[in-house]
Order: sequence, then C-alpha cells, then structure tokens
Amino acid sequence: MLSAPISSHFANHEAFWLRAASAPDGDGVRPTSPVYLSVPHAGRDYPNYILRNSRLPQNALLKLEDRYADLLVTQALKQGYDAIIARAPRAWIDLNREPIDLDFQYITQMPWAERKACLAAQRTMPDNMKSNAGLGLIPSRLSGYGEIWRSAWPWSDVQQRIAMTHGAYHDALSAQLMARHNRDGCAILLDVHSMPSLPKTRGAQNTSPQIVLGNRNGNSADAALMNALERIARAYGLHVGHNQPYAGGYVLNRHADRPNNIQAIQIEFDRALYLDSHGDPANGINQMQSLLLDMANLAHDYASTYLKVQAAE
Repeated sequence: MLSAPISSHFANHEAFWLRAASAPDGDGVRPTSPVYLSVPHAGRDYPNYILRNSRLPQNALLKLEDRYADLLVTQALKQGYDAIIARAPRAWIDLNREPIDLDFQYITQMPWAERKACLAAQRTMPDNMKSNAGLGLIPSRLSGYGEIWRSAWPWSDVQQRIAMTHGAYHDALSAQLMARHNRDGCAILLDVHSMPSLPKTRGAQNTSPQIVLGNRNGNSADAALMNALERIARAYGLHVGHNQPYAGGYVLNRHADRPNNIQAIQIEFDRALYLDSHGDPANGINQMQSLLLDMANLAHDYASTYLKVQAAE
C-alpha cells in the first residue's frame, strides 16, 4: 500500500504531500473551495536514522500514528478538495505540538540561553504542554513500552526537524488557508485524526463517542458548524462528542482565526470504524471516506452561505 494517496496532483516534499490547485497563469494558488484538509499524524516514512536510535521495534512506533488516517480523505480528494498530508512520522516530530513543547531529558547540546527562553515560554502555557507525558514535539515515551530513545538527540538535529519538517508543514498550510481567505474572504480547515476506541460512558446508553469534533471549546469554529457536522455523523449511525477528550491542538491554535473568518475543526475517527484488529484498512473505510466527503461538502456550503456573507458585509 502507498504511504500516502500519491498522484500527479501532489507536490512531493520530504515531510509531506501537498495538493493545491495552482493557477494556470502562474500567479499563485487558485483554490476551488474555501475548505482545506490536513492530516498531520498519518506519516509513516521512517528514516533509518530514527530507527537506529529507537529502543523499540518499528511496529511499536506505529502506535504513535493516526494509522492510515490519510486514506480517510481519499473520496474528498477525488471530488476536488485539496489537502496537506504528513509523510514524516509522529515519532520523528509531532506536527500538532507547539515547537517549544520539548522534553529536555532527550535533548543534548542546547545552549542555556535557548533552554531558559524555552522554559519561560512553557510556563505561559502549562495546560498545552504534552512533553511531561512523553508526547511532546519529539515523543519520548510510549504507554506500555516506556522510553523510546537509546540516546538523546543533539539540539542541532531537533532544530533542523523543527525548521525542515514542522515549520515547512505549517508554512505550507498557512499559505493554503490564506489563499482561500484572499479569494473568498473565509476559509475552513478540517484537521483529520484518528483515535483509539474510547471507554464506554456510564449510564443507560453505555456508549462512547466514535467521532470527536474539536473546536478548542468554541475558540476555533462556530458552534453552528460543529452541530451541523455532528448531524451528518449521526446520520451515519455514529455517536459524536464535542471537545472531550480532544479539543484540538497546535494545528487549530496556530491556524484558526475565527474573528477573521478562518475556522478550524479537528475531527477524530475511532480507528475501529475503518481498521481491523491488525491495524489494516477494513470494510468500514469506504463509509468513513464518504462521511468525511459529506463533512467537507457541508463545510463548503457553510462557508458559502454564512462566512462569505459575513466577509462581504
């Protein structure tokens, strides 16, 4: 199976696949829809460099992935939506984390002045820091396995990853959203993820969400858009949650600008909906692809009906 849905329409960057409609006269990006898709955790191109330093076998590192989440956008791509899809694996660098979310135990040769500045920045956002749990910018510990790395990474190496992978991904994503905003006065980002099955809730229904929609508790997208996406998922017979336990991470925090009509929603799919017990695509993949296409179409209509009108006022 291909590491990502590759076609001649994708630009091949070492860190990601980028599909964006380009204007034929070369004057930049000319998008076909204000809606754009991102898949930051599906990367599975593992450099030998990272495998040599891992205490864990590669099949353990796969547990960090949103396994085959890139396949979820396939039907949307065929219908003309554009996307950015990670190639670099999450074990290499987490594209949904703050660049300062560092576990210093696994970094060497970092100048004290830079470390001090990073620590000061971390203290301003303690609720967002995932490095304490081993799941920061460079994951360091994996539940059930313990420490990932044999030895710490040189700071120069981490800096290069931040610039060439993390920075490149987010600069490209920002350019795509701004192109849409410049053309339509609005943009909507659907940030696609997958999650392990959540524990069942107590009560009469004894169910758990199979889809979790996150808008950073109202900060990154309208409640009306969230509710409309929920109705679509419920029409597929799925249980839907909002912002718990996933409200959205760095992707939404960086790219959403709701007052200026750039909205972003994180969509988490229960992996049991589209993967089998071995972690391979199962029969449900086609239905989940259809669901995501329906969500993209709904977001497109919402942008055209509401956000463009607001932008014109």
